[in-house]
Amino acid sequence: MAWEPAWSGQGEAEANVVAGRLRSEGVRTRLSMARGPSFPMMPVETWVISVPGPQLKRARAVLREHGEGDQIVDVLDGDELVESNARTLVTVMKWALPAVLVFVLGVLVAKI
Repeated sequence: MAWEPAWSGQGEAEANVVAGRLRSEGVRTRLSMARGPSFPMMPVETWVISVPGPQLKRARAVLREHGEGDQIVDVLDGDELVESNARTLVTVMKWALPAVLVFVLGVLVAKI
């Protein structure tokens, strides 16, 4: 049985509370911690609650009922991921291309 990420957040205590809430609703959970980028002397820890694949829909409903909707992990499938990446690239290019052109023109003008 595949385990799927359902919730992520920072703080072990909060993660344990959320996992306990899910378990009280009959959803099995696994709690894990992943280290992310950090500032000196301040590690950033992301806690992830995974649930069995067949219980993922129920877990997300329970999380929404209890105001945890903004921390639900919503993994995109392959086609959605490609579309999302394409939209991001188009958005970046709309801003990056003009900025690069202005920079190049500024360098050329400065050399004249």
